[in-house]
Amino acid sequence: MSAETEQQAQGDTFGSYLGVLRRRWVTLVVVAVLVFGLGAAWLLQGSGGYRATAAVLVQPIVEDPFGGARSDSVNLATEREVADSVLNATWVKEHLDAPGTPQSLLKGLQVTALAETEILKFTYKASGAETARLRAQAFADGYLAVRAEAAQKSIDAAAERFEAKATDLEQRLSENLAAQATTAPNSVERARLAADQEAIEQQLRAVQERIVDLGSVETKAGRVVKTAGSAHRVATTRTLVVLAAAALVLGVIAAFLRDRFDPRLRSAGDVRRAGLPPVLAEVGPDRGSGKWASFGRVRARLGPSLGATETVLVAGVDSSESATAVASGLAASFVGARRALVAIGGTATTVERTFRLGAAEAGDRALAVRPVPQVTGLSLVTGLGDKGTSATEVRRCLDALRGEFDVVVAVLEPLGADGPLDVAVLFDAVVLVVEAQSSRIAPVVRLVQDLHEVGATVVGSVLVRGGDAE
Repeated sequence: MSAETEQQAQGDTFGSYLGVLRRRWVTLVVVAVLVFGLGAAWLLQGSGGYRATAAVLVQPIVEDPFGGARSDSVNLATEREVADSVLNATWVKEHLDAPGTPQSLLKGLQVTALAETEILKFTYKASGAETARLRAQAFADGYLAVRAEAAQKSIDAAAERFEAKATDLEQRLSENLAAQATTAPNSVERARLAADQEAIEQQLRAVQERIVDLGSVETKAGRVVKTAGSAHRVATTRTLVVLAAAALVLGVIAAFLRDRFDPRLRSAGDVRRAGLPPVLAEVGPDRGSGKWASFGRVRARLGPSLGATETVLVAGVDSSESATAVASGLAASFVGARRALVAIGGTATTVERTFRLGAAEAGDRALAVRPVPQVTGLSLVTGLGDKGTSATEVRRCLDALRGEFDVVVAVLEPLGADGPLDVAVLFDAVVLVVEAQSSRIAPVVRLVQDLHEVGATVVGSVLVRGGDAE
């Protein structure tokens, strides 16, 4: 590809992008305004407000006071709920002597867990900078205090249970010693009591050691890794500029998505704005014989454009049956004229099904001309291009038909990248079939450009609504 060709292709691509924005400018504006409005409302709901942030490193605490065991990790989802709880807010209210209820204090708090860390971030929003800073720091400190207090309560409860057990063992030991004092020194009963005494003393020592161990268990719940510094305003001019840019980008994306996935073209104006030939008529999906009235309107609109034209090519860009149906209806609408409908390539089967005709016999398949019973004066020509369509073959066919018919309407599909463009120049006029589906606009635009380059005469297009024919 030459530099000039590449530059032209880039220009065409840029032009197509601008075309999408022109077609979908309403979507762009609506989405951009909504995004900016909602974002600005969210940012400015506390107009003049301030935010301050503190961060806490959460450490595992004692989960089994009896064994002094610690968990290996911290569940930050659970800890975030603790940090954002009324219990923590109550601690903050008491230590700051803050007005309002604990629940009202929680309204300005936002607790977030930093991904892949064991850090909780406490962000507080308030109308004053100092209030925001003090409360952010207080909630961080309060969380650690509440968590440590919970751990200490668990240890204290365990210590009480061990002390009660020690008291019971001491009572049993006292009773044992009293019994030994009244028992003969060398008796069997004295020996049993002595053994019981030793067992009780061992249990008592173990319980006393456990009490000592519980007293040394650490209850530190974590530490502040970032103290709340100076608070900053909730929304700044820079934030609003970034929001506006993001809203514009989202609007552009929405416009392109709307254009890409919108299943229908709204009107013939959309086709014209896409750079396609003017729409001669819009037809529905009717395909049955006896429903040629809509295609008659196509003929009425096409007549002034064609003038003395004798051959017309109806072409599409994909494997749908719309081009075949339009060609069939157009050929049938030339009332009073001898007309032929030429099915080129793989369109023969579809045309035969449209007119409820069987396939031509193998011996006649090279070029079969058969009358269509449902339409007076219309003949169907098949067998052309079964093994590949060539311009020479089509020219010979047209030359033969011109002497026998007044009007020849041919159908070829697909045309373009997958179809022979040199066939189109053999016809006096080319009518393009445009599906009412925006995703099919681009290939038709490229086809029109290619047809103009090879010298074909494109007189207009037919907008087909209702999807592919059945």
